[in-house]
Amino acid sequence: MAEGISICFTGDLVLPTAFVERAEARGVSPVSVLDGIIPVVRPADLVIVNLEGPIGTAGTPRPHASALLQNDGAILKWLRQFPVCVCNLANNHILDLGIEGLERTFRSLASNGLYHVGAGLNREQAQAELIVEIKGQKVAFLSYTTDESHVGSVLAGEGSPGASSLNPLPLALRQIRRMRSGGAYVVVSLHWGHEYFQYPSAVQVETCRAIAHAGATLVIGHHSHAFQGFEYCNNALILYSLGNLLLPPFRMINGRMQYRRRVTQQFLLGRADIDDRYKVSCQFHGGICGGNMALKLHSAERLKHMLGLLTSLSEPFKRSDYAEHWAKYRASRAQELEREALVQAVCRCAAMPFNRSLTTLSTADIKRNIRRLIKVAIGA
Repeated sequence: MAEGISICFTGDLVLPTAFVERAEARGVSPVSVLDGIIPVVRPADLVIVNLEGPIGTAGTPRPHASALLQNDGAILKWLRQFPVCVCNLANNHILDLGIEGLERTFRSLASNGLYHVGAGLNREQAQAELIVEIKGQKVAFLSYTTDESHVGSVLAGEGSPGASSLNPLPLALRQIRRMRSGGAYVVVSLHWGHEYFQYPSAVQVETCRAIAHAGATLVIGHHSHAFQGFEYCNNALILYSLGNLLLPPFRMINGRMQYRRRVTQQFLLGRADIDDRYKVSCQFHGGICGGNMALKLHSAERLKHMLGLLTSLSEPFKRSDYAEHWAKYRASRAQELEREALVQAVCRCAAMPFNRSLTTLSTADIKRNIRRLIKVAIGA
């Protein structure tokens, strides 16, 4: 009889070279900002991270992108300290530096003993499952994303590189059933949904439940940059979004800084224990990403408050009218995001030298912010 295993899963991880260079200039180890979570992560048999962007800086920038993300090679040393580490690459930034960046990422991960799943030089490679054996038990990893406008992933084609596509869903469900019928624990990563939303859409909920019924053991979501609720379905744990693990402020293609929103500043970690009968139990840990970007685990009291919020975010999944709940939340959150975007635009301008503000502010920016102001005024 196989022994049970423990899996730790984390949110979006970006350690940009620009951040590393600033840290090193101050005589600080750039990866030390992540060390605060080691007490939770290291004891697990296996660690999963969403590596949001390729390793290195060279490559052909993705055309028409508003932002390009990448990870410095320094992240490899931090990741390889864990017994087994799997990097999810099915996300909307893995092709930010083109095929050169993708191939270099494959080589870098392999040379450091790190696994990856969810991207490839063609559709067949991208869709391929990863199977790892731990304590005599097979664990199958499958990763998917979408090219919806609010996600924007580059999907692999028959002869073109990219990420693994969730569509068509029946094909993904067949792949999950095949892995489960082979006796593996099946871990499914999904990079999708709306940014800065703390509830998944009704379609996301329906899809995750279908994945659970197909035989998944864990279903782990990313991309919203904010943590969302969870539920158990058909003995599977569904965690709709882990939010960010580390995503420092970065500069957009137009030269402006993208600052962190308040909802993104707390991080969530999950530690799942799976027994030989596929039963899952999970402990959640959380903390805050401070002004210096160092991750700090919450005290017992603050963790209790965070877990209370997590429970509250999970309650609507029990409702038969979740689609109605989602529609109301989406309308309300859209108004909030307009206000936040307006405040952020003002803060960006205030933080920039006056001459630079004039040179980067376009007619389109002015029109966009006037529209935001009108929407906020109407919704107030």
